[in-house]
Amino acid sequence: MLRLMAARLPRAANRANIPPATEATGMLGRRALLGGMAMAGAAQAGIAQAQGWVPQRPIQIIVGFAPGGGSDIVARGLQQAAQDVLPQPIVVVNRPGAAGVLAAQQVAQAAPDGYSLLVTGGSESTSVPHYREVPYDPQRDFHHVILVARYPLVMLVKADSPFRNPQQLMAIAKRTPGRLTYGSSGVGSLYQSVFVVLGKRAHVELLHVPYTGGAPALTAVAAGEVTATVATPDECKALVDARALRPIGVASRERCAEYPQVPTLIESGYDVYMENLKGLSVPAATPAPVVAALYESFHRALATPTWRSFAQRVGIATADRDGAAFSRDIQDMSDAIAAAVKG
Repeated sequence: MLRLMAARLPRAANRANIPPATEATGMLGRRALLGGMAMAGAAQAGIAQAQGWVPQRPIQIIVGFAPGGGSDIVARGLQQAAQDVLPQPIVVVNRPGAAGVLAAQQVAQAAPDGYSLLVTGGSESTSVPHYREVPYDPQRDFHHVILVARYPLVMLVKADSPFRNPQQLMAIAKRTPGRLTYGSSGVGSLYQSVFVVLGKRAHVELLHVPYTGGAPALTAVAAGEVTATVATPDECKALVDARALRPIGVASRERCAEYPQVPTLIESGYDVYMENLKGLSVPAATPAPVVAALYESFHRALATPTWRSFAQRVGIATADRDGAAFSRDIQDMSDAIAAAVKG
């Protein structure tokens, strides 16, 4: 038997690209070589197990809005940064329409294989489903992977307006029910919901004037057509710098870096939390190892110089929270909007 083993070992070794053992190597040498092969194989298996799912083809990030908007900008930044950590390219696909509903429906019904992600956290996830029927449930039909960025929502009035803070605005609204106007980016938008929730918490009635987007609503406030609106800091910066608009409140939990002197609505006495969140979600049935691998990849992407440089250049406040925390933020806003709309 020993002679048979000795006769076979050189041939087995040759198949593994190991030179045949010599007399100097002996049986101990052959055992050491075979033991090394086993250890190397185990190490490679361990590495593969630690890495988990690895994409084998390009990954799509679906954006429910036109190029150039906040969701699209975040997706383009991730597209660049993820190339530093993923073996396959990222493809950004814009599918605008119905305030993000069309794109959300597409991803909710996509194969749960990790190759279709949706930029979520905005109106399509928190607000629109409470104003009209949509073909998906923002929580049940998605697994939220990672929160990438958060945009504070700043309340703005015309620069020469008498209103200096949210309390003054709500006091006038209380004395003139249904007459104080606010503009938004459309019916069911998150921007409308800020005022719907605020009106509910302040026990006042406000008049909504919908526009075709956030920019027209800002212009309307600057022109005196409506009294107030909300926008992200990057959206309103030009008009604030030009002294056409004045920020008077922030709907986030904390003050925003761009306007540190402006109080939050919570500080002003109104329990209102609203932010324009930007994260990535996949179909709900996506396997846990795939979700974990996607989270780890994009978590690493957010730490790259590519992303940091991009975020600083375009004014993105990086969030980097896991899917569970992201889901809680969406649910908190959704619950508040649902209560205000139904009430």
